[in-house]
Amino acid sequence: MGIDGRFLCISRTVVVSLLILASGCAASTVAGRAPLINVSVLNSGTPRSHVVSELGPPVLSRDKNGEKIDTFAFDPGLHGGIKFIRALLHVVGDISTVFLWEFIGWPAEKAAEAGRKTKVDVTYDKDENVRDATYLK
Repeated sequence: MGIDGRFLCISRTVVVSLLILASGCAASTVAGRAPLINVSVLNSGTPRSHVVSELGPPVLSRDKNGEKIDTFAFDPGLHGGIKFIRALLHVVGDISTVFLWEFIGWPAEKAAEAGRKTKVDVTYDKDENVRDATYLK
């Protein structure tokens, strides 16, 4: 193989490597999504500490008529298998379209992620156990 042949081989390798490195925004967006949230912590009788542990800190806490009410906003997450399949489909789309799929896949994943916030008001009894949970969004 002459100098021209080696240069062509190296050029192809560099181009393919750069394309591979540039791809994956859609796949990494899916992979970075929150794991599936266990919403059973919103069942009556669950201690407040378990709710906060699963959903994160409340965005608002208040007392109303002697009852404590927390408002939570969270991404309900995705099951691990669903995340894997979606990421795999994005990788296949990237490879089969020479990475043009990213112009569709990444904005679609960002839009799907943005619309997934769930908001819920949780009312506790005097012992700080869940009495009621009301979904707001």
